Amino acid sequence: MANCFCKFIVNTFFRKKKNHKQSFTEKILDDSQEIFNDYNYQDIKDTAKLVFKAIDDVLNGEKKELRHDSVISFTQSEINVLNEKMKILPTLPEKSMKIIFNHVNEESRKDLISCLLVDKYWCNNALPLLWNRPFDIVSRDNRHKLIRTYISCLEEEEKCNLNFKLKSFKIKIPFAAKALFKYEKYLEEFSYNNLYLSADAGIKKYLSQDFMGHCIHTQTLLIVGSLCQLIMRDSTKMTCLMISKFIGKMDLPDKATFMNSHRSLSNLSKFQFEIQQKMTKNTMSLLQTISNLCTKIQYLDIKLSYPDKNNEIEIMENFSKIIISQQKLKKVLVSGARSAYGIEIILKALELQSENSESLNSLEFTWMDLTDVNLFPLTKCKSLKHLTVQYCQGLTKESTISLLQAQFSLESLKFGCSPVAYSTQLVLLPIFGKMVKKLTVDLLNQDIIIAILDNCQEIKHLKLENCFIQKPIEIGKLLHGLIKLEKLEIFINVKNGDYENMILNSKDLPSSLECLILECGFTTIQLEDLLKNCKLNSLYINYLNFKTSHFRVVSEYAKRTKEMKILGIESDRKWMIDENIESDRSEKEAWEELEKLRNEFGIICYIKYIK
Repeated sequence: MANCFCKFIVNTFFRKKKNHKQSFTEKILDDSQEIFNDYNYQDIKDTAKLVFKAIDDVLNGEKKELRHDSVISFTQSEINVLNEKMKILPTLPEKSMKIIFNHVNEESRKDLISCLLVDKYWCNNALPLLWNRPFDIVSRDNRHKLIRTYISCLEEEEKCNLNFKLKSFKIKIPFAAKALFKYEKYLEEFSYNNLYLSADAGIKKYLSQDFMGHCIHTQTLLIVGSLCQLIMRDSTKMTCLMISKFIGKMDLPDKATFMNSHRSLSNLSKFQFEIQQKMTKNTMSLLQTISNLCTKIQYLDIKLSYPDKNNEIEIMENFSKIIISQQKLKKVLVSGARSAYGIEIILKALELQSENSESLNSLEFTWMDLTDVNLFPLTKCKSLKHLTVQYCQGLTKESTISLLQAQFSLESLKFGCSPVAYSTQLVLLPIFGKMVKKLTVDLLNQDIIIAILDNCQEIKHLKLENCFIQKPIEIGKLLHGLIKLEKLEIFINVKNGDYENMILNSKDLPSSLECLILECGFTTIQLEDLLKNCKLNSLYINYLNFKTSHFRVVSEYAKRTKEMKILGIESDRKWMIDENIESDRSEKEAWEELEKLRNEFGIICYIKYIK
């Protein structure tokens, strides 16, 4: 009886679908190819068959094994028992749930998808974390599905307007049911490039062979424009806006798209902008909008990869307005600027910003031509504590004399230089090095070592970043000469060919050293020699190829010196985080040693698995 009734309902549904009278909108779009729709008539028929089977299982009381693709996997009596048990489960306060979810690391965020299916309470708490940066947890091949979901969030009128614009290209978006949630309202970090490229890839995925090979830039921009309007209108939690370098004919939507963006853009605390080609009218309009609407930006990143010389001054003027209008600007990064006048516009804006606020404490200049640039406005940044100068040219003793009048005292200084052009370090170290506590360098030679020892005796933290320590450089002379040195950090990118060719031994490490951070490759013999005589209380190692032989060296060192308080290891070794993971005998023994260090020697062990 029940089966007959269900079949009657489904058959009636199919008949209605078949005899459905088309609306005017559907008629004018009838010859268009539908995109961003994975559901068709055959899918519905297949789903109906599964529904019939599931109903039969429940009505006949058949017990089935749990399947990942079946919602009904228990008999009705088992479901009743399960429901009774669920009633007595305590519900955590919403604040507690948010604290728990906020501690979920980036690698595990996508695992929260299962929380959506527990109940409404769990769903409402998991949704914000899943949709605050949705493109980060979805693979590139599946990002078009996010576009499909955002399209379902559009109002019916917006869908009609978009389809009317797309009709001339013989494509259309689906008139799918309204989304269950306003997913866009959870968005906190918005990457325009992710949205554009996902929409572009999605259109190409759905188009038939007849459409392939044609430029779809206009179609993509129409869809992205509608979604941008949606985001600008509803994403009131947005704190970060990122615009990376454009590819091909990429562009931003027109000015009208951002007309009603006050509710979203007014809350920005981070703005990253990168331009690699000629600045478009729409892009310039957005910069003007941000300077008018945004006053809470704390982190501003400007990258001019291949600056348009004709527009660089106008670009810098727009960014200067953004800088001046901020109330709590903390960090500014500028990269790729070539025009001396344009750079001076930015420096003047930084001076005015510092007069109105004391929040600006960090500046970073990269790949800039500072020849003939008046650096005096920089001296007025009275709250500046952290300065980075990487791969800049044009600095001389004469051009930096004005910096001696600086009203700030730096705590950290970072340099990036090429082996043939390292004058920046030699010029700036005598000016800013006196009170610096942390120094980061990527190049060491005899001249630089002498400059550091002569000017930087307050250093407590030295970081060697992609800086290969090889003979005949007297690294020991440098480390022992820094009498207050407590922390040494060595970072070598895995992409470098000389990853394991670093020459550093225990004789080079000073007795004052308390913390050693190794983010580089090394052999077991190198590690053993390095730890031979030093007495560290903290050791942190980040090395993907960290083996049990490396761990034995660390363990023996910790037990021998009895000085270590903190041990941190990041690697791709699963056995380090769970003794139940299938592993060989040596890994089991290493796990036992790790527990021994924790329990018997009281060492705080921080172990992280890197996928």
